[in-house]
Amino acid sequence: MAGTYTDIIVVTAPDSAPVGSIVDVEVRIKNIGAFSFFITATGRVGTGLGLQFGDTNQNVGTGDEAVFTDSFAMPNQQVVVTVWSWYWSAEGWVQDDVGSVTVVIGAGPATRAAAITTKILRVDPTVFSGYDTPFPASDVPVGSRIKLKIGIENTGEDTFEIGFRYVITDPGNNTETETAWKNLAAGGIHTFIQPTFQGWPVELAGTWHVLLELIDSYGTVYDSFNGVLFTTVGTVGGEPDLLTDVKLLVSDITGTVSIPAVGLTVNQRFQIMASGLNPGPGPANMGLNWQIVKPDGGILSGVRHESIWTNEGNIQQFIEPSIGSITIDQEGEWSMSLELLRGADDTVIDTWQGVILDAGAAPPGGFGGIGDIFSIIPLMVMMMMMSMMMNMMSDPRGFGAAAVEKGRPFVQIFTTPTKTGKVLKGIEGFGGLFPSKPKQ
Repeated sequence: MAGTYTDIIVVTAPDSAPVGSIVDVEVRIKNIGAFSFFITATGRVGTGLGLQFGDTNQNVGTGDEAVFTDSFAMPNQQVVVTVWSWYWSAEGWVQDDVGSVTVVIGAGPATRAAAITTKILRVDPTVFSGYDTPFPASDVPVGSRIKLKIGIENTGEDTFEIGFRYVITDPGNNTETETAWKNLAAGGIHTFIQPTFQGWPVELAGTWHVLLELIDSYGTVYDSFNGVLFTTVGTVGGEPDLLTDVKLLVSDITGTVSIPAVGLTVNQRFQIMASGLNPGPGPANMGLNWQIVKPDGGILSGVRHESIWTNEGNIQQFIEPSIGSITIDQEGEWSMSLELLRGADDTVIDTWQGVILDAGAAPPGGFGGIGDIFSIIPLMVMMMMMSMMMNMMSDPRGFGAAAVEKGRPFVQIFTTPTKTGKVLKGIEGFGGLFPSKPKQ
């Protein structure tokens, strides 16, 4: 069916062609209008490559025809070549008529094929350092940068340009996409590293996905991968574990104690330590709501709100109670529940619960920890002072003389009369008398 001013008489192309061979296309367009005007043609091979027919136009008289030619490389599938005619008017180029021809794959030595051979994720905690890991990968730190290192091979018999197309989707459904190209001979291999500098920032915690495709210039897909690219640190089952590193700080034990803690006894003291990740969006105040249940059902609780905002993707560490500590005053299992809070409205974004310790009885003597030893020091000092006073009372010369006679080191400042009636001052200690210079 003709257009308004033009008629595509015929679109000519071979019925079949080997994969990779050059296919010539010719279109004849007739001016069916009552005056001369300019005519041009465009086309498309399947849903991919566009045809411009030399990007030329011709001034065609009434009843005359114009011929336009173009060509393309045959893909590895049947294609329909569609052609449109255009005429020039006061409003510009106007599309008028359409025609098509089908080209199937013919017998020939050249076949096209390509395969993804390696899938590597490069993780760069900084711009200039990093490590490679196959994906799906796990425990990728938030705040790092990533690159794709994809190995490919031309597994066919034809030399052709292979496109590597990828779409990365983060946990917020934001996407990054790009296509890179490499012309490879049969059997040739190549590694795409994209992007070539720095990489994409990992700004959101959770599970990241990727779509990989090897294509030709017509959009034919030769190989693909669609799945998980990586999960961030703490991600379990595809959802980010935001409340992590729950441990105890025990007053008389160096370092942190993993939970459930074993070997703790009555009278020891502890604090809670936990880390909370801000998943975004944006910075926010983080908080921790905690509740401890003792063996007898008694409850200790508290809540902590950080006044300084935590940036998206960063971790806030909590130590509770922030002042003082909790004394273990009962034997048995102690359990705890935590809520990680975010924002001014204290939105609960993650929870934790479990047994934190199983307390035993205090050691013999009633001392449950080094703190109890310090608690009896004043009593010991008082007993020593009473002993000193009793010694002084039992010897008219004073406690110093008694100490010297018994061979105990002791120092005492004293005064004593001499046979001449003069008074000497001296220091008695370590078994002897050290008189000072007598006064005249």
